[in-house]
Amino acid sequence: MAAYRFPPGSIWCDPAWEPYPYDPEEAKRLLAEADYPDGFDKPIKMYQYTLGGRPELPNCGEAVAMDWEAIGLEVERVPMDWGAFKAAWYPRGEILKMGAHVLGATPQVDPLAEIMGILCRAAGHHGFESYEIDRMFDDANAELDPDLRVEKIRAYGQHVYDNYLAVPIAVKDALWGASDKASAWRLYSYNSYPHNFEYIEKK
Repeated sequence: MAAYRFPPGSIWCDPAWEPYPYDPEEAKRLLAEADYPDGFDKPIKMYQYTLGGRPELPNCGEAVAMDWEAIGLEVERVPMDWGAFKAAWYPRGEILKMGAHVLGATPQVDPLAEIMGILCRAAGHHGFESYEIDRMFDDANAELDPDLRVEKIRAYGQHVYDNYLAVPIAVKDALWGASDKASAWRLYSYNSYPHNFEYIEKK
């Protein structure tokens, strides 16, 4: 995945987007250019937690922390329960300053459904935010023409991609079960999480 929340192969994803290259020397150069040749004056706190079905998140966070240390940054690991982290994340508490975390995020079928919940001013919590994102969200969300809607959502994705607002790490497949004992399973087209288990109907 090259752009955060834009699954490869979907109509919303621009085929020209490529995953960011792994280039420690370029990362050092950019830090020096930004006047941080010796790293930051405080360590980055890496909050490491698990989510249901995503026990690998602390390991992913550790991999990120080690990459940062390889270019001269100091990282403080902070094991934390998801509930405690969530309580600070939603109101954007003080602990998030100089902090980072790895979130296991399932892309929605329509990216705007996810942006509405997490990435615009009306969201309950924020991965990032800006006036430009809010403007692009409102513009795309009001668009009724399907082709123009795709174009505007891709423009939002380009903004995310160009400004490195989040760095996708990997995409993994989900496991779904099937059985000839089931006759129907009502799913919502906008939600790619497994859901509505209580509505599976037997033959």
